Amino acid sequence: MTCSRRIFLLGTATTLSGAVLAACSALGEQEPEPEHIAKMESKDIPVGGAVAFGNFFVAQPKEGVFKAYSAECTHQGGTVEIFENGKGRCREHNSTFDLETGVPVWGPARDPLEPAKLTNRGKTLYLQGKDA
Repeated sequence: MTCSRRIFLLGTATTLSGAVLAACSALGEQEPEPEHIAKMESKDIPVGGAVAFGNFFVAQPKEGVFKAYSAECTHQGGTVEIFENGKGRCREHNSTFDLETGVPVWGPARDPLEPAKLTNRGKTLYLQGKDA
């Protein structure tokens, strides 16, 4: 069985146009942003430090590692708001917490900070609040 030039070209054009349309629609699709209370660029979070967002903070204890916690100190409810050298400190009684684990490393606090939900999508971080 032979195929005419017209049928061959029509079939090829149909196949190619379908592939092109599929590729274009995939490029336009983006995963929707998760529900969040704060959105930030990962480059804005200093390595070994953190940035406060309301009652929470987002830390980068090591290059490329991001963590989020409630900023409420587990000692007497003060605010953890001083961030340096991989630690977060509460001004009230100087309880100091490890930014990678949230565990107290110095001071009167005995319980770790409450983790918060954080979604990392490439260069963008979404702080979603209390961890479920």
